[in-house]
Amino acid sequence: MPARLPPHVLPGWPRLMRADMAAAYLGMGSGTLNSLEIPRVKAKSIMLYDRYTLDEFANSLSRRIIESDDELVGRLG
Repeated sequence: MPARLPPHVLPGWPRLMRADMAAAYLGMGSGTLNSLEIPRVKAKSIMLYDRYTLDEFANSLSRRIIESDDELVGRLG
């Protein structure tokens, strides 16, 4: 397994990433990433995460947080 690099060392994130890099991209551990149902692509025998799919996942979390806050404000109204 390659050594883990801090995100600031990388000049840019690759389009396809192994689990450890994808987890770092999302700011979570590999175990947490593996417990989520985020689609992966297969290149030969390697399972990779697509950066665009990871972005969609992160964006969906942001929308859920905003919707929850809006619901709370509506209740406090």
